[in-house]
Amino acid sequence: MVVIFEIKDGAEQLSSHSGLALVGALLEQTNLRERLNALNLPQCSEPGISHSHVVYAMLGLLCRGKSDFDAIEPFRADLCQ
Repeated sequence: MVVIFEIKDGAEQLSSHSGLALVGALLEQTNLRERLNALNLPQCSEPGISHSHVVYAMLGLLCRGKSDFDAIEPFRADLCQ
């Protein structure tokens, strides 16, 4: 799958979430999701939340300038819908 982003100057208003689509497309090219989910950690052999979901959530927060995982709270409702 090839995703092409054309970035150009315009009058549109961008939200603070705008760049996450580009980050997500780049991450998909790394196979990171599959590699993380293939990890077998002895202390967490059957996680309730996949390793990739945790890492991707933290990467999304870091891309938005949030360095503390507690900043995920405003987005919790998005996952529960």
